Formats: sequence, structure tokens, C-alpha cells
Amino acid sequence: MKQKGQKKKWFARLKVQYDKILEDGIPVERPLYWILDLMEYADENYYCVYTFADFFEETLEHLADSRYLALWKIYDHMLHDPEMEAAGDVVFVPDGPEYDHIGLHYFGTQPRRRLKKT
Repeated sequence: MKQKGQKKKWFARLKVQYDKILEDGIPVERPLYWILDLMEYADENYYCVYTFADFFEETLEHLADSRYLALWKIYDHMLHDPEMEAAGDVVFVPDGPEYDHIGLHYFGTQPRRRLKKT
């Protein structure tokens, strides 16, 4: 039961954040490029975090609607939250030549960050 209450509090905080973003406005000059950058950042810094195709397509249909951009802004905040980034780091090999022998090796082009294991 405690976990259910925590989820409700988390969603309530997200709703407050969403309302504040809508109130303050979202100054994004090139929203499509910004969204694509967010998707690329998620792919490079978190393992297997993908945007739902339906939401992306719906956003494209309503690119001028600030409600959609507010949700992307929340996603942006989540992706760049230091606590979440630290949690995501646990699956990757640290940077540096001293770690070259650790983790998975890939045929062809190496990804920016290598996984520790499958």
C-alpha cells in the first residue's frame, strides 16, 4: 500500500510541474529538433528507454499545442535529473582507458557508452 501512495504523490508532483510549465510557457524555437535531441539523449544515456511511437506521432500532429510540449519538458527534466542519471549509469562501463577490458564489445561502430553485460 505504501508504494501506491508514493506513486500518487509522484504523479501529483508531476501535475504541479506540468501546470507550472504551462503557466510559464515553453520557449522552444525548433520543437521537433529539441524532441529528437531528447530521444537521442535518452537512448545514449539510459539503456532501452524509447519514446512511444504513438506519443511521438501525436505530438507531431499537435506540435504547436503547448500541452504536448509541456510533457516533453517534463521528460527533459527527468532525463537530466542527476539522481536518475546516476541510477542509469549502473548499466554502463565507466569512461576511461582503464575500463577498456570491461563490458561488452561490439562489432562495427561502438556505441557512445558500452554496457557492462547483457
